[in-house]
Amino acid sequence: MKPETEKKIERTMKIVGLCVMSVVLLVLVYKIYGIVSSGGFSLESTLKKAAGNGEQYCRSNIINETTGIGFINYDCKPINRITKGIQRCKGQYYVFVHRLNGIWVVNESSKTLIW
Repeated sequence: MKPETEKKIERTMKIVGLCVMSVVLLVLVYKIYGIVSSGGFSLESTLKKAAGNGEQYCRSNIINETTGIGFINYDCKPINRITKGIQRCKGQYYVFVHRLNGIWVVNESSKTLIW
């Protein structure tokens, strides 16, 4: 049988562990909610769909509630057969994206070459 102080220490450790796990879970839920509610996730998926053949989504950012910008690499070719996911691209352009009724729409006329 364990002494009374060891039981109290184990009980305290369990309570502290549950509190830490609860805080981590709350932070995780808050971060996921922030990404989904801001539209960042849907903006990224819209730009990935907009990237055509030989193009590769690079990154995006939300400017305000209704406008975003996306950077897409073009004329991309795999470096070799083994590393098909790693591609060498000849240039990059940016395109503006607008949110209409909660859906991101790419403005193709705003496509501007960077390099």
